Amino acid sequence: MPGTMRKRGNDSWYLEVTIGTDFTGKPNRYSKTVHGTKKQAEKELAKFYAKCEAGDYSRPGNLTIENFWDMFLKNYCKPKKLKERTIARYTTFMKHQIKPVLGRKKISALKRLQVQEWVNYLSEEKDLAPKTIRGAHSLLRTMYDSAIKWELVNSNPCNLVDLPPLKKKEADYLRLEEIKILLAALEGEADEELQYVAATILTLFTGIRLGELTGLMWPDIDFDAAEMKLVRQRAYIHEVGIIEYDLKTDNSNRTLALPEICISYLHRLRAYQKEQKLLFGSKWSDSGYVLVNEFGEPIFPRNPSRWFINFIEHLDGVHRITFHQLRHTHVALLAHLGIDIHKISKKVGHSEETTTLRTYMHILEKTEHEDAKRLDMFYAESKY
Repeated sequence: MPGTMRKRGNDSWYLEVTIGTDFTGKPNRYSKTVHGTKKQAEKELAKFYAKCEAGDYSRPGNLTIENFWDMFLKNYCKPKKLKERTIARYTTFMKHQIKPVLGRKKISALKRLQVQEWVNYLSEEKDLAPKTIRGAHSLLRTMYDSAIKWELVNSNPCNLVDLPPLKKKEADYLRLEEIKILLAALEGEADEELQYVAATILTLFTGIRLGELTGLMWPDIDFDAAEMKLVRQRAYIHEVGIIEYDLKTDNSNRTLALPEICISYLHRLRAYQKEQKLLFGSKWSDSGYVLVNEFGEPIFPRNPSRWFINFIEHLDGVHRITFHQLRHTHVALLAHLGIDIHKISKKVGHSEETTTLRTYMHILEKTEHEDAKRLDMFYAESKY
């Protein structure tokens, strides 16, 4: 009979099957414990051997989800050359959402009900945002997909789990009158704040992302052609630090035309930095970045956002938005000017137009209502 069996107790039998070897030449041994008579154990051994030979049985061992994480990093994340930012996000999910609850569980023993209870716990007890819960669940599901591929488990307990629905939040933005107030206030700022003023103007009139903005270098700006190339991002990630990486997709790696107001502020900023370089002499660092601190070094990636929040907080006639919502305001401006959705999507770096529609539908719908009002006005004027 293929395989071996050994009695352990009154009605307990230890079954072991050896089939093939691993990549080191070590025999692949599979084992399990069954209960019953000797005859029943023999039948179970025959079934067990057939399962192992067909590849339908995985060797569970003592591998925990926490231990498997290291294997996942080494054999999935690194070969795929995932961005440092993506790995950092995965690490955060593992450290704060997965490991405290599921980390010590054997990867082969986790059941779908336990995954559902974990999701419910994160939602009801920890009161985490649906987006965070879905992110942690997505990571765990990806880990199990890899475990299946590597023949460590046979199924994914993360499938068919009910997740909290995402709360749709409309993108906020400034209206036309508020933009006028903002521009007037920015014009009155002192030269010491010029880099933050320029950062605000660039975002408002190009829709550039914060990471793309802080990654800008002077060679990326073509003053003659009035264009800027977006080729890199800089970002700060908690527990990792500041990272910089290239924009590799065709949609994110793009060239944007610059309105005259942007060119004007960039000229002013470059001239101011040259003055600062003469003032500080050897203490000045020629980093080449557009947005720098008082010593010429690239600014902390979150500083433009912090400055803007403080600036707008003290501005009368303008409701409070975040720095990122200047990007939404840019889309609203384009829609108001009648720019079609294809051009808007390309300009803001979305890979698909559906992403633009999903994010900014309420803005585009409001623009359509404004168009309808213009038609009403045209009709009313044509009657006389």
